[in-house]
Formats: sequence, structure tokens, C-alpha cells
Amino acid sequence: MEDTEKNNNIFSNTEYRIINNCLYKEIHKKDNVITKKLANFVPYAKSELLLDDGIESKRYLTIGGIHCTGKYLPDIRIPSNEFNKLSWITQYWGLQCNIEIGPMVKDCIRHAIQCTANNIITNHIYTHTGWQEINGKFIFLCNGLYLDEDIETNIELAGKLSRYSLVDPTERFINTDAKCIYKLLNKKFIPHRILFPLIAMAFFITTKSLFKNGKL
Repeated sequence: MEDTEKNNNIFSNTEYRIINNCLYKEIHKKDNVITKKLANFVPYAKSELLLDDGIESKRYLTIGGIHCTGKYLPDIRIPSNEFNKLSWITQYWGLQCNIEIGPMVKDCIRHAIQCTANNIITNHIYTHTGWQEINGKFIFLCNGLYLDEDIETNIELAGKLSRYSLVDPTERFINTDAKCIYKLLNKKFIPHRILFPLIAMAFFITTKSLFKNGKL
């Protein structure tokens, strides 16, 4: 968005235009075309973010903008259910961003932003661990190693989950792990009625989501 011609490319094949870094709408009246000013800034869509916690997915929108002074406005991220209200404009960009008076002006600005969203990227980020079906395959979500390197996944684990990761089997000695479990079973200080469920739970926890979804 370095010049007016490039700026207007984001509104190609629409009725919206950028004039002096302000947003306008073209209105056709018979044989005449007039331009109506909508705002003294130009907002546009930059990306979508889908946060999946395993129970529900929440969509967030990243909006960018440029002010009539030529200054780029800071990118802002808003929940998708707040987008239509446009109250986020003043909240994040302040009083310098002025929407014109008139019926349907806000709705036109909302529509103009959505017209710029045809080619934006939607990032799907998982914020949970466990087995997840992606592109017809099941992979185990965690930090570090993925069980299928052909599938790209974005995972952001917060809090205690951030320490949850799988280690590449080539970097571990499986036989050593098995020997550790064997030695533990031979210890007398923990009754087997307590030890067996604990060991079983360690193996079961990684397949719990598959059982829950009826995949096993």
C-alpha cells in the first residue's frame, strides 16, 4: 500500500475506492458516478486466526489500516463476533479515525473490509493436546515431535501444557525405558494394586481421545 494505485488494488472489482488515503464508495446515478466519503482512513483484512481448544473453535480477525495522514495504523486482533459492531475502531485506533455521518455508512465500511478478505490466510492453531484428525489422518498434538511429518500443524500450548511434548524415538533408548518399568515393577515399596493402574494410565492417556471419539 505504497501509493494510491496500489492501494486501490485491494478494492478492485468493487465499488470502493481510496482517495488521499480515505475510504470512498462509488455511487452510480444514471450516467453519472459520484464518490461518497465513508471514513478518513482505510481499514482492510489481513488474516484470520482459528483457535481450537478441542471443545470449540474461536475465530479472530486481524485488521490493518492506513490513516489519511499516510500513517499506518497498528494491526489489531478482534473476536469475529465483534467485527460487525465497528466499535473496535475507536477502541484500538482512537478518535483520529473518523467515520462519516449517514445511514448505512458503517455497514458499507464493514462490507468494504470483507471485500479485501478474498485472499487472506486462515491460520488454524490448536491449543490442546491429544489425537486430532487432520486431512483424514490422526496425529498426536503436542510440542515438538509430530507423528506425521507430512501434515503441517500449528500448536500453541499455554500454562502447564506448554511443557507437554514428545521426544523423537531415535533420540531415546526404548529398551532403557522398558528396563526402568521392569525394575519399578520389581520394587516392593509400591503395592502392585497401586502401581499397575499408574503405569496403565501413563499409556492410556495418549489414546484417551481416540477412545472418546470412538476411533478405537
